[in-house]
Amino acid sequence: MPSGRYGSLFDLPEYGSNRSDIMKVGDKIKIDFAGKKKDAVVFRLFPNSVHLKVDFEKDKGKVVKRKLGQVGGKKAAPKKEKKK
Repeated sequence: MPSGRYGSLFDLPEYGSNRSDIMKVGDKIKIDFAGKKKDAVVFRLFPNSVHLKVDFEKDKGKVVKRKLGQVGGKKAAPKKEKKK
C-alpha cells in the first residue's frame, strides 16, 4: 500500500467537489458541436473545465473537453472595455 502525503488511495481529495452546485458526474446535458446539438454525459468535473462523453456516428463514447463557460455551467468573465 502506498504511503506518503495521504494515508491510502481512498483519502485522496475529489476533483471538482466545489462545483457540485453547478453539475455532477453522470448528469446528461446538451452541447453545441459543429453547429448541432449533441447529447453528452458529464464524465469528469474540474474547477474550470469538464470532460464529457459524447456518442458520434463512428466513435461511440468519445471524451471531449470543454470549459464550464462553454457548457453553460457558469458565465464567462466579461471582457474589459478599453478606455480611450
